[in-house]
Amino acid sequence: MTLSRTLLGLSLALAPLAGALAAELPAQALITYDVLYGEGQFKVGRAEQRWQVQAGRYELHTELVPLLGPRVRYVSRGRLTEHGLVPESFAEYRGGDKVPRVRAEFDWERLQVLYGRPDEARSATLERGAQDVNALAFQLAWLREQAKGPVQVATGKKVARYSFNGGTRTQVTVNGRQTEAQQWRSAEGPDRTEIWVAPQLGNLPVRVIRVDDDKELRLIARQVQLGPARNP
Repeated sequence: MTLSRTLLGLSLALAPLAGALAAELPAQALITYDVLYGEGQFKVGRAEQRWQVQAGRYELHTELVPLLGPRVRYVSRGRLTEHGLVPESFAEYRGGDKVPRVRAEFDWERLQVLYGRPDEARSATLERGAQDVNALAFQLAWLREQAKGPVQVATGKKVARYSFNGGTRTQVTVNGRQTEAQQWRSAEGPDRTEIWVAPQLGNLPVRVIRVDDDKELRLIARQVQLGPARNP
């Protein structure tokens, strides 16, 4: 299970509800993660997420830096509304590539998502509340207790539907101190995804766990840097 494949299964969140009360997300944030693999939780790299909101639009850059192999970058862009994130584009890059390996383009007027490699585009019908895989944890953070599934997810390689439940409160260590986090977990099965968001740290994702065919990968936030909070 490669880091890039695993990240595509990591950041799954839940669909927006009409009239949901949005949480504030920071205008800017930088999250630094340790990437751990296997039962022994061996460190295999690090990851950074850079989040920015300006004039009602969001942009999220996620970069995985493995100890071995090329860097992998994910870029998400879209609008931030009273119902949360409305994705417009997603792209995955490897190494120093200027052209994405895969991408997803969201056409909300026609309710179509175009996805796949640049030379092999596919399309699917968009569902209300659809998200791209890179920014999904931020949608869950936005909706908090009002988040419910299932949600349509575009990864660039496929379009699927996922369901989560939870909202369990627990404690994690970030920035060298204990803080509260809300834990969301996908349905049981051969694959499992958990996302933990921290209300006292801008409602940002501070822990992501992916179990795939008995292989486990964890993104554990060790540092979160926040900018000023801002609603759209």
